Amino acid sequence: MPQIVAGITFTRTGLSLAKESVASKEKLAVIILGVVGNVKGRVIYSLESKLACEVASKMLFEPVEEELSSLARSALAEMTNMVTGRAISILVSSGYSVDFSPPTLFVGREIQIPESDIPAILIPFQTQYGSLNLNVAIKEIEK
Repeated sequence: MPQIVAGITFTRTGLSLAKESVASKEKLAVIILGVVGNVKGRVIYSLESKLACEVASKMLFEPVEEELSSLARSALAEMTNMVTGRAISILVSSGYSVDFSPPTLFVGREIQIPESDIPAILIPFQTQYGSLNLNVAIKEIEK
């Protein structure tokens, strides 16, 4: 079922265990958030440049150039805060004590997603502006 974020329709195109990362030749915006509490790990959003610009543009209600301004970067970080926050709230309502770190954003080519000591799930999405890969590596902490 497609999801709409910032007025853009995201359609999931698969689900798999993440394999070793290969640096992308495409320009990407990569946003990393840490997860702490009863559940630990990290969530990584990797957006193609055109999609990153479009998301920021929709959130800011103004055109965004390929070189993302600090305001456009903040808009992308806020989008990941909103999406991750919604997922974290589901864990909290299920009885977990969980929080996440502020997002860290990187923009460029040849960005390689760091491997995790926790097995990661790769969830690719497609939009009319390009693709987003969601890489999630979390696990419950033994009490």
